[in-house]
Amino acid sequence: AEKFNSDNRWRKRGVYMMVADYHLGASEFYTGYQEKCLVKVENDGTVSLDHTGMENGQGINTKAAQAAAMRLSQLAKDFDLSLVSTVEPRSTSHYSWTMISPTWGSGTSEAVVQAVIDACDKIADALGPYKGKGTWKEVVAAAVAAGVDMSATGEHSRTQGNFGYHVYVGCCAVAEIDVLTGETQVLSVDVVHDSGKSLNPAVDIGQIEGCIVQALGFCLTEEQVKSKVDGRLVNCGTWDYKIPSGLDIPVKFSVTLPKSDNTSSGNVLSSKACGEPAYCVGGAVLFAVKDAIYAARKDRGVTGWFQLDCPASVGAVQKACRSSA
Repeated sequence: AEKFNSDNRWRKRGVYMMVADYHLGASEFYTGYQEKCLVKVENDGTVSLDHTGMENGQGINTKAAQAAAMRLSQLAKDFDLSLVSTVEPRSTSHYSWTMISPTWGSGTSEAVVQAVIDACDKIADALGPYKGKGTWKEVVAAAVAAGVDMSATGEHSRTQGNFGYHVYVGCCAVAEIDVLTGETQVLSVDVVHDSGKSLNPAVDIGQIEGCIVQALGFCLTEEQVKSKVDGRLVNCGTWDYKIPSGLDIPVKFSVTLPKSDNTSSGNVLSSKACGEPAYCVGGAVLFAVKDAIYAARKDRGVTGWFQLDCPASVGAVQKACRSSA
């Protein structure tokens, strides 16, 4: 970046790195995650999951289905993930939702996975005597003929793992600015995220990337303009309120999940949550832009600290580069 800045008067680059130690569950009123799941094996061998987590695109249904397949495949090697489905919409008819946790805080997915495993363990115990009967459908048929109940409710208690654990994240961002216009391009973001033994690396990497882009929007583009007359939000549509687009994401974007483990009390398959921890280091983008502005100001003979608020919009960056103090 220093070599680039010395060779270019009107374009500057900045680099910044942030780290975070995110203690999942470290809040004053944290009471743990209470989740349930009703698992039913139908006569044809299909499996339905009715759990208390809300799928919001974070892959909770995918992880729940994988957990069921992992456990039930121990009864028959031909068991396939395609046999598992999630009940939609959710219902309160099968069990009480009293004390169920909201889907929040990045820990609901693993809590639901534990509830699925708990229910599947009960079903596996019931089907155990028929394990050697052949294929999965043959195992199920033998159990049906014997009148075995192939449904069970599992639970993740709010006291399980309620002391939380630490998630460690690091992020390095490189940004380039146009000194004359204030336009910004995030050249690269490299994230290292401790996910323990990830329940699903593809899902977790997607969550991490999403949180970084969400932080990017908060730090650079999503400027709110309020009316000076009545305080109402003026730019309340996408024409003026700029969420990150495909041209705003980093040119180079990498996420690394290092080999890790979670040995804390109550851990779920040695995994760690992802999502909010990554958001905490997304601020590296803002300070990479500020580092570039420092380089632009230095060319004008302006040194020393200056304040740069979020979001560092195009106008704010341009103004900071032109400032004489």
